[in-house]
Amino acid sequence: MAEVITLQFMKPGMQTLVQDLGRAGCQAFGVPVGGALDRGAAITANRLVGNPPTSPLLEIALAGPDIAVHDACTVAITGGATRPMYNSQPLPLGKPVSLEAGGVLTFAYPQEGSHGYLAVGGEWEVSGWLGSVSPLLYSPEVTPGSRPVRGSFLKIHRRPSTFDVRPVTLTTDYPDHLEIAVVPGPELNRLPATSIQVLFSERFTVGRHINRMGIRLEESVRRASVSKPFISSGVVPGTVQLTRSGKPVILLADAQTTGGYPRILQVITPELDRLAQVRPGNTLSFRQMTHERATELTVAYLERYQFPVP
Repeated sequence: MAEVITLQFMKPGMQTLVQDLGRAGCQAFGVPVGGALDRGAAITANRLVGNPPTSPLLEIALAGPDIAVHDACTVAITGGATRPMYNSQPLPLGKPVSLEAGGVLTFAYPQEGSHGYLAVGGEWEVSGWLGSVSPLLYSPEVTPGSRPVRGSFLKIHRRPSTFDVRPVTLTTDYPDHLEIAVVPGPELNRLPATSIQVLFSERFTVGRHINRMGIRLEESVRRASVSKPFISSGVVPGTVQLTRSGKPVILLADAQTTGGYPRILQVITPELDRLAQVRPGNTLSFRQMTHERATELTVAYLERYQFPVP
């Protein structure tokens, strides 16, 4: 058996990227966190093939790639954009699967959800920058191997499992409407009481302008006034900003590190995985909770997936 697993991209798909858990600690230098949008799904996929949680893997957005598998390997697939087949035979989700050499791995357009994850057991040969292989939207040259193109190769070195393979509970339900838990943002009190009431009673529609940087919502927070000048301030994934039009924007993993709109809400950490799976036309509403309850849920989330300590 070959010591190196070789995969070749016959078709790269809509947006297939090599990701990991991002580059935490670099935002002070203007570098986004980046990394997998659905971190729970990414960690689960790596766990299933015995890789450490920080290992690279493929993030697949909607229309997936066609991948020629030149060497036998073990894979696991999780997330929403996942109707995988190997040599036209369906593959199970959330389980380690052994693939024989010489086949083609494909992903049909998903019925629900928007981002899937493919982990392959072994040490990935991908160059990184500032401790991560995750690509930057504005500087693709810093991680040239993180954006597969037609004909490109991916090399993975075999190694013994370094992470315990344990039973996992997969999220398989991706509803058209989400109720998102949030805590108040620093500038929420700039809104009149009537606008705050609208914010927590309205159903917002996910618009066409959605990507790894953020989600723009279609409806405006009526009667909200944000015309006064606002000094750019630090933002993080999950920050909800209110634009001059009154339409909220939810920032995601590749968002900028500062923003010039009021930060009216902050999505709690566990909910970011759910937001990673929304599509244009889905709807969502905001549910306010206390900081104490948000902390409890976040700690439980980190413990569930055994996030590495930075």
